[in-house]
Amino acid sequence: MAGKYNTWLRAKLADRIRDNGGYSRGYHTSLALVWMVRYYSTGVDDAEDAAKALVEHEYFLNEAHLTLQLPDFDDWFRREISVDRVYEYSRDSLQEDLGNDDGFKMWSSATAAKYGFDYKGRGADSTFDMELSCWSSGGKRVALETFEGENLKVDCSDLAGMIGGHLEIQDTDDGRYSNSWCRKLMGIMDELDESLTEENANRCGRYYATDYIARELGLFD
Repeated sequence: MAGKYNTWLRAKLADRIRDNGGYSRGYHTSLALVWMVRYYSTGVDDAEDAAKALVEHEYFLNEAHLTLQLPDFDDWFRREISVDRVYEYSRDSLQEDLGNDDGFKMWSSATAAKYGFDYKGRGADSTFDMELSCWSSGGKRVALETFEGENLKVDCSDLAGMIGGHLEIQDTDDGRYSNSWCRKLMGIMDELDESLTEENANRCGRYYATDYIARELGLFD
């Protein structure tokens, strides 16, 4: 049964990699696994938006409370805040999270169990050994460059072919693209499908935009 399962899973993973499509940048760079995450606006474009965001993130009880505390807030926003700078700050913060936020490098207990792992070790007690990075204009493509010792800066069709054609019967951690490694990659792809979305980027970007405005207001002093 284990042999049939591994054969099925490797074929499924190969198809999934092909469906992802990857990304090529000229003749010099190929990325096998890429998620498109467009982030073009913080949704905080004027004083009214900013006031709502500050209340939403609980810097003030409500907009009346903000007005009482900062009666000249609208004028201050127009005078002191660059919408472009707010966007740059939130975008840069989102991109920094890819390397700094361990949540991107771990999986849930349900995902671990789905692929036959106890919830311990890499992905649970500690992060997977993996690298995420941004590519293309504005960093709208997020690539999984490495995962658990394997370089994924390769053509997606080549990677799919190597995984689909490498059908060990025994599940060991020896050699490249072992069955265990394939199961882990499937699991982290499940997690990244959930986390690397435009909806999440917009939600977190709005948080960072609000954080920037709060700092400019001196609310952390």
